Amino acid sequence: MPNISITRRCRRDCAFCFAAHERSRGAVMDMTRAVYEDALALLVRSRVADVRMMGGEPTEHPAFAEFVRRALER
Repeated sequence: MPNISITRRCRRDCAFCFAAHERSRGAVMDMTRAVYEDALALLVRSRVADVRMMGGEPTEHPAFAEFVRRALER
């Protein structure tokens, strides 16, 4: 199952965080809707049925609910 990292946002500092290096790079970076749509299109063309949204903490992305909805529609 592929992973899509949609944000660097996270309010926690978990010792086991695999994304700590990425989060330490500074400015918050959220995936744009256009890039997300491109990623979904690639997954559809690749016949991938499932995907994980990751981050930081993916639920902190401002468009998280929309991203989930779009993934379920596709």
